[in-house]
Amino acid sequence: MLKILGFFLLVACSGFLGWHLSGKWKKRKDFYKQWYLFNERFFSDLSYLRLPLTEFLKKYTYKSEFSEFVSAYEKSFQTKTLEIDLRFLSEEEQNAALEYFLALGKSDAASQSVMLRSYQELLEQKKNETATDYEKRSSLYVKLGVLFGLLIMVLFV
Repeated sequence: MLKILGFFLLVACSGFLGWHLSGKWKKRKDFYKQWYLFNERFFSDLSYLRLPLTEFLKKYTYKSEFSEFVSAYEKSFQTKTLEIDLRFLSEEEQNAALEYFLALGKSDAASQSVMLRSYQELLEQKKNETATDYEKRSSLYVKLGVLFGLLIMVLFV
């Protein structure tokens, strides 16, 4: 009986490990979803309200890693350095995020609107792509974790 309970626990733990490893894909999905929303809101506010960037950043709240990124960006106004920790993004994606945020508020409203519009398509594509990746890979990681646990269980029986 204890052996069966141990095997059940092993399969559950390996499934949990698979679920934990799939967290990277969820973070990517959430980050791009929030970035897309940020871009939409900023474009809308730039077109109509024309709030200063610091006021705009305080006006809305965001979730998860994107919220931390926006906070770090806001702090960079005082420190003049932007330190980011986005391990779930590739180096290229991190550089694109940095480039985007460092360009905000650096030009006139018309040029800024053109930049935001050009990022709109890219962000929508990335948002959809990361959502699809998450759908595929998160369940795959969990299934592989459970299968790994079952494999170990079969090897020990």
